[in-house]
Amino acid sequence: MLLLPSFAARAGSPAARQGDPGDPAFHAGSRVAGGSTNVLINGIPAARAGDPTTCPQVCPGVFPIPHSNGSITSSSSTVLINGLGAARVGSAIHEPGTPAGCQPVHSVTVGSNDVSIGP
Repeated sequence: MLLLPSFAARAGSPAARQGDPGDPAFHAGSRVAGGSTNVLINGIPAARAGDPTTCPQVCPGVFPIPHSNGSITSSSSTVLINGLGAARVGSAIHEPGTPAGCQPVHSVTVGSNDVSIGP
């Protein structure tokens, strides 16, 4: 019997696309807002390093302060889309203007169920 390595073990992480969510625990409603204009994954623009994100979350307090919009700051080093690293589940999102006491960095949590991006 011939045993082959599992494809799933080396397939990478689900590809991120415009509209895919960030971490709901710290950034409810966070979404990838940008993507490639000419590369689609399941008919949706592919997300890349540097693409913008939105976050409607408000930090609690006496004067609730909204989170800032951010961008994808980590991506694949081997898969490029329009010369930029392809984003995937686990790619970091940084919201630089997020108020003190709130977590400014989180990650993409959901992506394509049938397209994976390698390291």
